[in-house]
Amino acid sequence: MSGQTEAAFSEGLKVSSAVVVEPTECSPARQQSAILVLVMITAVYVVSYMDRQIFALLLPEINRDFVLTDTQIGQLTGIAFPVVYALVSLIAAVVADRLNRIRLIGFCVALFSVMTAGCGAAQGFWSMFIARLGVGIGEGGTAPPSLSLIADHFDGPRRQWANSVYATAGVFGMLGAYILIGSISAWFGWRVAFYCAGALGLVVAACVLISLRETPNRANRAMKLTDLREFPALFRIKSFRWAMGAAILHTILTESTVQWLPLFLSRSLAMSQLHISWFLGIGYGILGLAGIVVGTVFATRLRKRSVGSPQYLGTAVTICISLAYTVACLSSSAAITLGMLAIVIFLTISCYGALLAFVQDVTPEDSHAKASAILFLLMQLGLGIGSLSIGILSDTFAPIVGQTESLRYALLPVVIIAGLCASICYFKAGRSADADAWLPIPKPASF
Repeated sequence: MSGQTEAAFSEGLKVSSAVVVEPTECSPARQQSAILVLVMITAVYVVSYMDRQIFALLLPEINRDFVLTDTQIGQLTGIAFPVVYALVSLIAAVVADRLNRIRLIGFCVALFSVMTAGCGAAQGFWSMFIARLGVGIGEGGTAPPSLSLIADHFDGPRRQWANSVYATAGVFGMLGAYILIGSISAWFGWRVAFYCAGALGLVVAACVLISLRETPNRANRAMKLTDLREFPALFRIKSFRWAMGAAILHTILTESTVQWLPLFLSRSLAMSQLHISWFLGIGYGILGLAGIVVGTVFATRLRKRSVGSPQYLGTAVTICISLAYTVACLSSSAAITLGMLAIVIFLTISCYGALLAFVQDVTPEDSHAKASAILFLLMQLGLGIGSLSIGILSDTFAPIVGQTESLRYALLPVVIIAGLCASICYFKAGRSADADAWLPIPKPASF
């Protein structure tokens, strides 16, 4: 045993169950149960992602009715939803490790679906702000228990595969948002589009509650005060800290910027609502899915070398996204701009599954939901910081270059800084992972 490990034991720390587990044989019934769980929680993530993306897609139409400033739009996309989402995800993580995760997911899906429909009934900035808060509360409760279920049903390389399948929900969510809901908006108006999205979510909530069952020994575990103390304890893991930095910066680079793409395409390229919907929908439906497949193949092969190797893929991906975005913002050619955005779409979610699996690899088994909650909290923080910053910068540049081009120059500094810093964090996470993955994990003292 190494001196570092002995020192950890001397502090009363428990050896982590995050050591990589090789895949084990299981019965066909158990495999079918695991697949059903994966399919249903992926469906939950699809409608969740769709509900958050349709707001960005419908912004040009909403703005025509409400006449919002870009700073107000930044508040709706960068404060109303992400901040509440982040706070609720922490609470959900504690509850997810102690209570019935299936009921929690079903309730939260029903809640954000109702509030999504409420967005369609909004009459101005503040009523839309309140509805977006409700969407954030509901969606914040779904991710931690969903990732905890994946960790329970899939081990080792199968977990990498399962997380990548879960990550495809982002692609299908965008596909549904941009093509299905976007087309409904173009034909019947943005309010009807919100109503339809809410109705679809209620159907998924019912399917989750009917088809899934919680593991008996997980359903009635008592909540302890020590659960809350495990959150800061996780940050004593060096690779986990770097991974969280990569997550927040990657989100600023991709998630916060995609919130502004419909407005950017509408203003700078004068594209119609229907054309924007189909460009982004087909882009994410084909290129985004292809990016996940390619990224998963590379990440799985790198994972066989070491725990941290897949994070080097994140380094390369974020650099390429930053460069492509920079060219898209600086180019005056519509063809070049759309071509560069196609590259961004291909790369955006390509290393997402590897990051989710990495967080589970370097944290204890009984803290997977909490680690996932921290991950999603920081990702939403990145979404909030990035989206609000872009809105403020756009309003700042508007008197100089005009509102038509202000978004172009607002996006530029964000993608350059976030891309460079994210690539460094991914590299550092990979370098430190092979040591951290085998060390004892800090556990809070019992009361």
